[in-house]
Amino acid sequence: MTENHSMQERNMRHKHSVGRELAVIAVALGVGALLLFGAYRFWQYEALYPSTENAYVQANYVWISPQVAGRVEQVAVRDDQRVQRGQLLFSIDRRSYAVRLQRAQSDYELVVQSLKVDEATVVAARARIKEQEAQMNTARTRYQDIEKLVAGGNASKLQGIEAKDSYVAAQAMLEDAQAELKVVEQKLGPPEMRKARTAKAEAAVELAQLNLAWTEVKAPADGIVTRFRLRVGDVVELGEKLFPFIESGEWWVQANFKESHVHRISEGMAATVTLDMYSEASFRARVESISSASAASFSLLPAQNTSGNWVKVTQRLPVRVRILETDSKYPLRMGMSATVAVDTEAAP
Repeated sequence: MTENHSMQERNMRHKHSVGRELAVIAVALGVGALLLFGAYRFWQYEALYPSTENAYVQANYVWISPQVAGRVEQVAVRDDQRVQRGQLLFSIDRRSYAVRLQRAQSDYELVVQSLKVDEATVVAARARIKEQEAQMNTARTRYQDIEKLVAGGNASKLQGIEAKDSYVAAQAMLEDAQAELKVVEQKLGPPEMRKARTAKAEAAVELAQLNLAWTEVKAPADGIVTRFRLRVGDVVELGEKLFPFIESGEWWVQANFKESHVHRISEGMAATVTLDMYSEASFRARVESISSASAASFSLLPAQNTSGNWVKVTQRLPVRVRILETDSKYPLRMGMSATVAVDTEAAP
C-alpha cells in the first residue's frame, strides 16, 4: 500500500516537471518568435523609412560688411533680433561723404558749364568767320572795281592802294578768325571726348551718392542678427566682417545618412524632421539633394589608410532636406540637432 502511494507521488512529480519544462520551452519559443518578428518589423521599417540622428539645421547666412569706412554713429538693432529686409542695422557718420557728394556735384556743374562756354565760343568763332568772309568778299569786289577805274583813268592810284590795303586787311582778319576757331574747337574737343568728360563727372556724382547711401547699413533680407557686438563710436573699415546675418526665408537640415541607406533615398521624397529642442513637434520636409561625396572626402586629413591596420568604416553622405513649413511657436536656429526620417514609399 505504501509502495504504491510513493510510486504515484513520483509519477505526479515527474508529470509536473515535464509540464514545467514544456511551458518554459513554449514561453522561450514565443519570446524568440516575438523577438524575430520585432527584428523583422524593425528591419522592414528601417528599409522603408531610413532615418538618422546625425542631422543639423542649416540656413543661408552672410557676413555684414560695410561698403564705406567710418565711425559708427547709430546702432538700431540688438543681438539676436529678427529684422525685415531693408531695416536699418546701423549707420556710419555721413558728414564727410555728404561733403564729397557736394564736391562731386560742383565738379559736374563746372564741367557742364565749361562745355557750354566752349560750345558758345565755337559758335561765336564760326559766326565771326562768316562775318569776316562777307567783309573780305566786299573788300575784294571793291578792290577789283577800283582797279578797273584806275586803269581807265577814272580813279587815282591812291584810291587803288587804299582798296588793296582794305582787301589784304580783310583777308588777314579772316585768317585770324579761322585760327581762333581751330583753337576753341581743339579746346572743346570731339563729341566723344565731351561725352566722356560729362560721363566721368556723372559717375563721380553717382559714386558719391552711393557712398553716402552706404553709410546706412540695412538688412539684405528678412532674417536674424547674431553675434552683434557693434557699439556707437566703433570705427569700421571697408569690407570688414562685422557680424553674421541669418536669412529666415529658407531652412533645411543637413542629414548625414549611412551610405547603406542612401541608395533607397531619392530627391523629392517626403521626410519628417524632429528636433531635440522641440521633441513634441515635427516638421514636414522634402529631400532636396544628395551629395556627390561623403562628408570626409574634402577633409584635410584623408580617410584612406594604406597601412595594415585598416578597419572598414561606414561612410556618411550629406543629404539636404528642406523644411517645407515652419511654426512661430518653434523658432528654428542654425546648428540645432535633428532627427530625419525619409518616407521611401511616397513617390517623389
